[in-house]
Amino acid sequence: MILSVLSVASPGASQTTSGPPAGKAAADPSSAQASRLLARARAAHGGAAVLAIRDFTFSGEMTMATPQGEMTFASEGAFTVSGKSRMVMKMPVGEIVQVFDGSALWTRTMQGVQQMPPAMAAQARSARERDLFSVLRNFDRPGYAAAVLPPGSHSVEGKTIDSVRISRDGVGPFVTLLLDRATGLAAGKVYAGQAMIGQPGDMLEVFADLREIGGVRIPFRTVISSNGRRTAEQRLKEFKINPGVDDSVFQRPQ
Repeated sequence: MILSVLSVASPGASQTTSGPPAGKAAADPSSAQASRLLARARAAHGGAAVLAIRDFTFSGEMTMATPQGEMTFASEGAFTVSGKSRMVMKMPVGEIVQVFDGSALWTRTMQGVQQMPPAMAAQARSARERDLFSVLRNFDRPGYAAAVLPPGSHSVEGKTIDSVRISRDGVGPFVTLLLDRATGLAAGKVYAGQAMIGQPGDMLEVFADLREIGGVRIPFRTVISSNGRRTAEQRLKEFKINPGVDDSVFQRPQ
């Protein structure tokens, strides 16, 4: 849920899942049922508190599978509901900073600052749009549509899942939320994407260790898979809602 700029994929936790990626199964035409499920999910995650989110920050650590073995590093981020994001990854090879200002994407490494191609900026924008709380805030706004996939389309760790596919005008289906029928909470999401290391494919994020911060239920653990292979895990240590992120952090990094 937090890996909004960089899609990375997962090692980690006990997790079972099956089913088609977002947009590849025939959807139930009843959008009313989908809207009810999404409204229940928004309420389960905090309701009015979710709608009141303006920005948030986090810090934690990421474990990522690489050809040389697992690598764990500290990470932190700042995000706004307008779509801006800043990620800092303190890797053993040096610090990497990615900044998306809503239109342009920059990366700073040991080699300097580079503006990334428009296609990568578009990927960053898509990542922000499919963020869990972006979806829960926006699903009932004009231009959005949702449909329930057939029962059993996905499973997550033995939970009974309602799979709700979300589309947007001009984009089409861009994410499927996996909702725990017992609680209404999001158990994960599925989308087409690309791991930090690997090929484009079907991405799965599984949410765990939900904690209440400022009235919002936040997943403090996210396990990510690419094409069925677990390749990354993120664990949060701190999460702040509406800290008042200064817009200057989304300028071109120096």
